[in-house]
Parts: sequence; C-alpha cells; structure tokens
Amino acid sequence: MADVARAAGVSQQTVSRVANGLPNVNEQTRQRVQAAMQELGFRPSYAGRSLRDGRYHSVGLCVNDVTKFGNLSMIDGIASAAREHSCAITLVEMSKTEEFSLAEAT
Repeated sequence: MADVARAAGVSQQTVSRVANGLPNVNEQTRQRVQAAMQELGFRPSYAGRSLRDGRYHSVGLCVNDVTKFGNLSMIDGIASAAREHSCAITLVEMSKTEEFSLAEAT
C-alpha cells in the first residue's frame, strides 16, 4: 500500500479508502490511485482487512467431486459473487471414499 501511495502522491489512508470503495476521495485522486494500483499490480490483502475489522470476509465451500460440470458452474458463480463482495473463498473437496467431517474444514 505504501508503494501505491508513493506512486500516486497520496497518503496510505487515501489508498485504503480507494481500495475499499469508500467515499470522500476526489475523483481525480481516485483515478490516480487506481492507475497506480493497476500499474503496480496491487491487490487488497484479505488477511490485513480481516485483522483490521475483525471479520473474515471469506466464504467456506465444501464440495463433493469438484470435477463434475454442475459443481464447476456452481463454484464459478459463487466465486463471482464473492469477488463482487470482496470476499475470499476457501474450497474443501470432500471425497465420497474418505471420512470427512465439516468440523475439520472449519
């Protein structure tokens, strides 16, 4: 985040506001920060965000046989929705032949 702030000539707080889609950032500044983020390949840290606000922002997904077409379509849809809400996904494949409890996945 510091590299983006330096490249855009703004504070890290401003970068944070832009990355989190918060208001009160001048449109030209927002565009400059977004350009710097893209140029530097910046992606928000889900772990850092979780530490900051005490929420995980993640979706746990347990799937039996991810290779089935229906499951792939479902996973793709869930991944798209998660991205729209800035959430990460944890995927656990549950095999039909293995004993596996949901407690192990949490």
